Amino acid sequence: MIFGHHALLDASGPISKLNSEDIIHIMKGAALEAGATILKHNIHDFGPQFGKTGVVLLAESHMSVHTWPENDYAAFDIFMCGKKDNLLKAIHFIETHSPQSKFKVKIIARRYDNIKENVNTIAEKVINDIPLLLNKTTEILNGDIQLAKSGIKEVIRFLWLCSNSNKTLSPSKIVDQIWHQFILFTQDYGAFCELYLGRFIHHTPSADETHSMGSYELTIRKYLAEFGEPDDFFWNNVGICKSECGACSNEE
Repeated sequence: MIFGHHALLDASGPISKLNSEDIIHIMKGAALEAGATILKHNIHDFGPQFGKTGVVLLAESHMSVHTWPENDYAAFDIFMCGKKDNLLKAIHFIETHSPQSKFKVKIIARRYDNIKENVNTIAEKVINDIPLLLNKTTEILNGDIQLAKSGIKEVIRFLWLCSNSNKTLSPSKIVDQIWHQFILFTQDYGAFCELYLGRFIHHTPSADETHSMGSYELTIRKYLAEFGEPDDFFWNNVGICKSECGACSNEE
């Protein structure tokens, strides 16, 4: 589950040389732009020609900065619970209020990977939130509702594997069909990815059958390592999905 997002900003240029009042003003403005609640703020000035260290405490966590004006460098650290969009608003505010500065941004989802141990509970929540998904999956599986519930669990396991891989993974044909149905509920699927996986898992079809087969074999190896022996009904070698499925944008 995702508890928040952590941004690391490496900055150079005028922002590294701002005085204490201006830099706190920007940080407080960024917090308010993100809809955060400011609890306290403080900054310490190490003297002429030296840097500053400042912090804005938030109900949602914190923002901090340390500057090295002699090296033309400032390091921002922003951690906020809630939606990633709010964090992006804070980052955008800082960038636009020092337009002559240069920024490198890295965002990390702060998560506890309990999905692996709680597939049943998460699947029940998905089914309760999207009852039509169970209906559609049951149709695919010839009216077998229990098999449909198992199929949704297999999709969740597959998506978890994708979120923890920097290689393309491919599902079996039947798992892919159920995944297609999940994706059609675009808002629910997007919310699921953000909450449990930390990023959106894209589905990218391909005509390269050889590559897809290699991706499928990699999926099975990862499945065995994380979940044990896969269910033959859902993961047999018959009817391999001839598409690249998974975290394609992260493939090396």
